[in-house]
This record gives sequence, structure tokens and C-alpha cells, in this order.
Amino acid sequence: MKVRRNVKILLPLTLLLLLLVCSTALAGPFVDLRTTGNHILSTEEIIDTLYSIEAASDGLVDVFTLTEFAAGPVTKSEAGRELYVAKVGTGPTVVWITANIHGNEKVVSHGVLSMLKYLSQSHAAPAKLIRDQLTVYMVPSMNPDGRERNTRGTWLYNDDGTPTMEPVPGKEGQFQQVTVDLNRDWHMGWVTGQEGAINGLRADETKAWYAFWAKIKPDYLFDMHHQGSPRMPYGYYIVDGSLGISLSPDRNTMPEQYKDPVRQLMGYTYDHLLKFGFKNITRYQLGTDRELDYKGGMTSACYLGNKWINWLDLNPDDHRTICAFLEMRTDTAGGLRAN
Repeated sequence: MKVRRNVKILLPLTLLLLLLVCSTALAGPFVDLRTTGNHILSTEEIIDTLYSIEAASDGLVDVFTLTEFAAGPVTKSEAGRELYVAKVGTGPTVVWITANIHGNEKVVSHGVLSMLKYLSQSHAAPAKLIRDQLTVYMVPSMNPDGRERNTRGTWLYNDDGTPTMEPVPGKEGQFQQVTVDLNRDWHMGWVTGQEGAINGLRADETKAWYAFWAKIKPDYLFDMHHQGSPRMPYGYYIVDGSLGISLSPDRNTMPEQYKDPVRQLMGYTYDHLLKFGFKNITRYQLGTDRELDYKGGMTSACYLGNKWINWLDLNPDDHRTICAFLEMRTDTAGGLRAN
């Protein structure tokens, strides 16, 4: 992949990131974060909202399923649900925005929908700049099965529709349905890491979204998550949000050509977020000194290209994507709750 070093692209990208973070923090008209237990959109309501935005966009938004897009042989979730994407903008730089890869991290989907609605209707200069300079693909929910069950991962099924079962550890003769964390499934073969030995490319969702990534070849990827309400390192204050990359810039796992573009993008975003009143923005890490380095993560795989995954040779030119993920102070894992 040829890395774009044009400083001019940082302005629309930074505006896009700011809109994404602010839309998720406020969640627009779809949910009131000040209220405990307020309505969280179901998968069907997300689909209805997508088509409603498309209908009112005067042709600016195109909503489609991965089945319609036909990027690869797998296009639906494990439970047979369609996977939806919205496209807005006609610019030369391609951006992929994803949310809800963990099914119980739901409010980020509202943020993506809120930003899509703004980009589809606004005639303001920032919206026009983004539409002119970028082509943006937005995915409000990568894991509709997990969203419906309010679970982090997804459940696997056999080809005949029966649940894929595995022995329950430590309980002889007992079995349970196999669950997969979609954000640890983006690799080929077995990997030994922080969560033990894990086998990748198990879920249909992973295969479908990988094929989509390989076909659209995004220059940038922004992945949205929840992080509950952590506190600042060595301090009392609650973190409003964290900016992160899946591979540390100072390790050999990140391709050398990505270090400066990623640091620039995150630095611009951090500086501008402070102007919007987001006071406690941190760099996402584990504990006090461990960088997040999950090679089974989606953004990790998109960084590493064919070095890590090349399913069915769908990425013959070894395309790679500059990636970042954003963790917001939100939590619906224990029910319909938003902090």
C-alpha cells in the first residue's frame, strides 16, 4: 500500500474523527445518555434507521448488505443475519468506520448513525469537505448476533444450522456452544498470546468483513468501542475516552511507514477534542505500562496485511490500512446502561 503523506488529508480526517467521537459521546437523537436504562436500538431498528437516512439523503447515502456487495463467498452472520453498510462521500481517500464488533458495546452504533445523518443532510462546510475529500463506509453493527443477545462475542453454528458445541472445561460429559470474540478472530492459524492459544477465522462475520475490507481497500480504519468508566492512570478523574492503536508504534509489529501518519492523526484529534470539552482523553493501554498488542484484532490484521491474514487470496496486492480505535466512556454490557 502507498501511504498518503499529504498533510491536507489530515483536516477532513480529523473532522471525521471529531464528529465520530462527539456523536458517540452525545449519541445524537437516538439515545439520551443522561438517562439510565433508556432505549437502545435493536438490530432491526438500526436497519430501519439506515434506510430512513438513505431515503432522506437526496442520493448522498447508499445503504447495502454484504450479500448485495458480493465481496466474498460468506456474506451473513453466523445466525444468518444480513450485514449492513452505509456509504457517503465521493472523495479519493477511502475510510472505513466500524462499531459494535463486541455485541454488548451498543451506544457506539448510535454515534455512527448520528454522524451518518449529519453527513447526509448538512450543507455546512465541514460536512461538504468530508464528502468531497473522503469516501466513507460506515458499519453501525459488525456483530448483530451478539448485539441481540447482549454478549461480547458471537455463537458459532454448523452448516446445517445446529449449534457448534465444545466440551465444558473441567466438567466431563458436559458441552457448550462455541463462542468467538470477533475482535480476536482476525488471523489465520493458531496464535499463542495473552489469552492463550486461539484459532482464527472461525466466525462467518470475520470472513465476510475481511472480504469487504479487501475489496474496498480503505486507506484508514476507525473502530469504535466502549470502555466503561475507567479512571486516569495515577489519578481520580474518570476517562472520557481513549485513542488507541492495536500495535505499539515502538514495536516492530507496526510497519515503519505507518508510525508518523498514525501519530499525526491521533495528535490532531487529541488537540481538537480538548477544545470540545473532552478533558480526560488518554492513550489506550493495558494497566500502566503494557500496550495493547492483540494480533487477532481487526485493526491489527488490517495493519499487517498478508503478513497476518490473506484468506482465499482476496488481498493479492498485500493492501494495508492505517488504523485507529476509539474507546468511549460508555457501558451497556450489564444491561441498558450508559455512563
